[in-house]
Formats: sequence, structure tokens, C-alpha cells
Amino acid sequence: MMGFEHNEIDSDEYVTMQVIKMHLRKNLPVLNPVIQRAVERGFPAYLKGATPSAESEVVLITPVFSLVKAIVGRVNNQIFFGDELSQNEEFAKAAMRYPWDGSTTGEICRYLPEAVVPIVGRIMMALSGSMRTVDHHVTKLVDKRLKELADGTGEKQHVDITQFVILSSRTPGQREPRRMVQLIAALLFAVSLAVPMALYWAIINLCVHREYIDALREEIEAVEQQQLSDPLKGMRLLDSFLRESGRLNPPDSLSVQRKAVKTFKLSDGTTIPTGNLVAVPQYAVMRDPDYYPNPEQFNPRRFYLEEDLTSDNAVQRFTDVNIQYPFWGAPTKSW
Repeated sequence: MMGFEHNEIDSDEYVTMQVIKMHLRKNLPVLNPVIQRAVERGFPAYLKGATPSAESEVVLITPVFSLVKAIVGRVNNQIFFGDELSQNEEFAKAAMRYPWDGSTTGEICRYLPEAVVPIVGRIMMALSGSMRTVDHHVTKLVDKRLKELADGTGEKQHVDITQFVILSSRTPGQREPRRMVQLIAALLFAVSLAVPMALYWAIINLCVHREYIDALREEIEAVEQQQLSDPLKGMRLLDSFLRESGRLNPPDSLSVQRKAVKTFKLSDGTTIPTGNLVAVPQYAVMRDPDYYPNPEQFNPRRFYLEEDLTSDNAVQRFTDVNIQYPFWGAPTKSW
């Protein structure tokens, strides 16, 4: 993550929380059409060359995970950097590859002696050049945005994560351009892994349970005709389908991993020594029959409650987090 460290510069994660939970949420009405365009352009761009069969159906032979990485990467580039960088082909390719280079490097380094990790890590991250390319372009973008703000021309001109990071940074340490670039890289890394995996399993489950495709299309078409200010609130079956897909296919067996910085005693008397990791076993939790009847069965209507159909508040959404559904992290810190 280009040297980013969680330290006293932003010990309470103020900047991150402002970016994700305030600026991003507030600007979702502006960003939703941008996201939709990125998705609409992404599928035909990636599937270019697919040929119709005799029945006029598109024959697609492509790794699904490669497809979803390309789609989510295109959306992330648009949300993080706006048109200026997302349309730059060299940067776009590097930005899509960088988080996966980092993830692969991290997994390999987990099995290496601690003394050689810094050396091996730098070498591996340098092989593709993705981090170097992202670093170069994002640094130039941040410098340009800071100059625009100093000139009084840039505060409302851009609606993207880069701008949100700049606007949320308050202290001299947070406002160091290098620190901003590192934080932007860290955020890009954080959002680039779980979402493609969630989309991958949603597509796979649609292929396996094709009987739900027509029902989902009918719901989407009906909601679109209602012209709601937030159409996603009306897509209850879609939310339930995605939530059930995520329940059975979490991105990791463990969630909410934390390291004990000092010896810690749990309420049941268990002692966690300094330096040990603790985590929520989310794979086991979300297949626990005490929480979910017939937990191994894929039931897209599991979270589809009839009493929620006339309510904007009671419905359980895919992005909701609770003790029985820690897919997105801890309830108080989920993004």
C-alpha cells in the first residue's frame, strides 16, 4: 500500500470514516449513474468478440472471475479517480492489477521468515510495475487537485474518492500529499477484493439457479416503472438473493481479524496473549443451524420477508451487518 501505516496521524480513522460514511454516502445519488455507466460499458468491452450461436444466443467461454475483476476494477477506477484517470488505459490496467498483486504478495510473504519479507515484498510488487504506475499517476492527480483547491477552483468540481480524501484531511500530517496518496492506495486495496468475490458467486448462483432469473428481471422492471428516488430499496428479492449468496460464499473463513496489542481477557475468562490474532469464524457462523434453518440449502428468499414489502426501514439489506452476518466486517466498523 505504498508505505501506508495506521498510526497517530489518523489514529481514530477520522479521514477514512469521513470519506466512506459521509462523503461517499452523501454523493451516492450523483455516483449511481456513473457506476451504472461503468458497468454497462464494462461488460461489452470485456466480452468483445463473443460470437452468437445458431440460436442467436451469445456463447461465452471466459473465466467468470476475470470478468468480475474487470467490471469491478472499471467501477472502482471511476469512483476513485473520476474521468481524468479512469479513461487513461495505462493507469486503468495498472490500477486493476495493483490490489491483486498486493494480495498475492501478502499471501506468499505470510509463509516467509520475517527478516526476508521486506525484500521479497518489494521485489514481487516491482515485477509487474502496477504499484509504480498507480503511485506515479495518483501523485500527479493529488498534486493537481491540491493546486485547484489552493486556487479556489476545485472543491465542488470533482466527485470521487480522491477528492473526498483531500477534503476530509484536517491536520498537517493528514494533508501531506504523500500520506494522501498512500491512503487512497490503501482504500483501493481494501475495496478491490471482497466485492469481486461477491459478484462472482452471485453470477455462479444465477447460473446454477436459473429459475430465479425471470423473477429477478420482473422485480427490476416493476421497480423501474415506479421511478423511485432510490430504486434499490424496492428490489427486495435481489437483496435477498445477494445476501444468501454471500452467506454461503464469504470471501474468507474468518472476519473482523484483530491483533491483541496487550494481553486481553474475554468475558468468558479466555485470555488472549499480546501479539495473538482473534477473529470471527464467519463461515461457520453463517452456516450455523441455530441462526439459519437448513443452512446448507441455497434459499434466495431466506431474507425476503413479506412484511417488509411496504416498509423502507425493516428490510435486511445485502450491505447490512450483524452478529449472525459479519460478511462486511464488524457492525460498528463495516463499510
